[in-house]
Parts: sequence; structure tokens; C-alpha cells
Amino acid sequence: HSTADLTEAHLEGAHFDIATMTGANLSGACLDRASFERANLSGAVLVNARIHEAQLGGACLDGAVLRGAAMAGTIFDASNSLSRADLSGLSLRACILQHANMAGAILHGTDLTDAELSSADLRGSKMERAVLVNAHLTNANLRGAILVSADLTGATLDDAQVDETDLTDAVLLSARLRRVCLAGRDLRTCRGLAGIDVSGADLQRAVLAGADLSGAKLSGTKARGANLQG
Repeated sequence: HSTADLTEAHLEGAHFDIATMTGANLSGACLDRASFERANLSGAVLVNARIHEAQLGGACLDGAVLRGAAMAGTIFDASNSLSRADLSGLSLRACILQHANMAGAILHGTDLTDAELSSADLRGSKMERAVLVNAHLTNANLRGAILVSADLTGATLDDAQVDETDLTDAVLLSARLRRVCLAGRDLRTCRGLAGIDVSGADLQRAVLAGADLSGAKLSGTKARGANLQG
């Protein structure tokens, strides 16, 4: 099935388990309830495909393009690989992607509300305007990720790695960043820090001047040299 052209094909309920479909063109295809468990879909094009209630457990989607795909109820699992995949604008609400490889993934405007992304590899991912409300990102690797204007309201990022993560205009209302290293970071660029929980975090030399920290939890933080003056 490598590089197969299945544009706009009707493949509802089809089984592609363990299939090799590298580079396949499935643009506009109807794949509702199809099964791709452990299939190799690296580089596949699924633009505007319908993939409702499909099974994608263990599938390799490295470099796949899924812009505009409809994926309500689609099941991923912790073994999925989505490195460099383009998931822009998708609804992946409550998806389970714990431990998933999503390094370099493109997630512009993607809805990841309530998603399970604990220990996921999101290094260098592009997540501008992504919705991560109440998402679980405990111990996630976000080094070099771009979260400009992302909504992280109520998200959990305990022990996450945020070295060189761009949080410009990100919303962190009531978010949890316990034990996260934010040393030297200028957090004035974030939109909304009220209620944030940075217990045990490293805030040494961080700049928070003028930030609204009402209701914030700062117990056990390392704050030597932090600028908190308005």
C-alpha cells in the first residue's frame, strides 16, 4: 500500500492493521470506524479526511499531514508516534497521548482540551493558539516548543521541561507548574498568571514585575533575584 492514492475513497470500517501505507494519499477519504492499529502511515496525507471513531493505537504518523481532518472519538494510545505530524486545527479533546513522540509536531490552533500528554515528547513542537485547557502535561518535554497565545488554563505541567519554551501571550490561569525550572524567565509576557501554582519551582532571576499573581501558590519556590516589583 506504499504511496497508494486513495483520495476520497470510501473505506468505512476497513482494516489496515500493521499495514505499510507510507506516503499514502487519503485526502478527503471517509475512514470512519476504520482500524489502523500499528500501521505505518508516516508521511501519509489525510487532509480533510473523515476519521471518526477510528482505531489508531500504535500507528506511526511521523510527518503525516492531517490538516482539516475530522477525528471525533478517534482512539490513540501511548505508543503512537506523531513526530513532525501536521495536526493543525484538529479537535483532539481528551485524546490519550501519554508518552507519545510528538517532537516537532505542528499543532497550530489544535484543541487538546483535557488531553493526556503526560511524559509526551513535544520538543520543538509548534503550538501557537493551541487550546490546552485542563490538559495533563506532567513531566512532558516541551524544550524549544512554541506556545505563543496558547490557552493553558487549568493545565498541569508539574515537572515539565520548559527550557527555551516560548510562552509569549500564553494564558496560564490556575495552571500548575510545580517544580518547573523558570529561572531567568520573563513571565510578564504571559497573559494571565492569577491562581497559578508554582510550588517548588525555580524562579531565580525570573521577572514577574507587574504580573497579576492573585491567588498564586508560591510555597517552596526558589526566588533569589526574582523581580516582583510593579
